[in-house]
Amino acid sequence: AIFTQVSSDAGGQAVTTRILSTAPSSYSFRLQEEEASSQAHVEETVDWIAFEYGTSGVIDVIDAGGVDEAWATVNYDPIAGTVGLFASMQTFNGPDPATVRARNIGVESAEIFVHEEKSLDVELDHGFEDIAVVAAAEGVYELLLA
Repeated sequence: AIFTQVSSDAGGQAVTTRILSTAPSSYSFRLQEEEASSQAHVEETVDWIAFEYGTSGVIDVIDAGGVDEAWATVNYDPIAGTVGLFASMQTFNGPDPATVRARNIGVESAEIFVHEEKSLDVELDHGFEDIAVVAAAEGVYELLLA
């Protein structure tokens, strides 16, 4: 499971990362600006972290399967205490810029969906994307953010 994040501010436009493909020892991604832009973005620094799928009792890394623009419930092994959640598209099946949103994050499940932006049009339909989810106990979650 690969998670990427733009960590610089070289370009003036909003930008997100999109995973193009993953393999056991590599991945490829691209920067994607809002839909109405030229998509000609300057170089940015991108940080990344990779997780192996599985569970340890304080962290559960799962493949949530195909998720589109509709809210979907994702279940994971119970996590004690407050849960931190990361979710990231692992595929590039819809061409419109999008990100994963979450709500109702609990100790055993959360709801997620793929949220497109609408700078060019108001259409928000999105193809199914494979989503990786990391659910972690509070102390582990804080350590990952450090």
